[in-house]
Amino acid sequence: MNKLRPYKKEKYHRESTIDLSDLKQVVNPELKKRSDELIKVLVDNLNRNVIKSCEADSE
Repeated sequence: MNKLRPYKKEKYHRESTIDLSDLKQVVNPELKKRSDELIKVLVDNLNRNVIKSCEADSE
């Protein structure tokens, strides 16, 4: 502790004391479907761009 920080500096990564073993995760099916579609579109777009750049480099 110094004059600029008269308080104790806390650790950011503290161990959790809450038992989450009984917690059941619930996923909204509509949200999961939209998320999966978005990821698929983004991956397809990325693959298309990589293929185009590889073809342009080989020419």
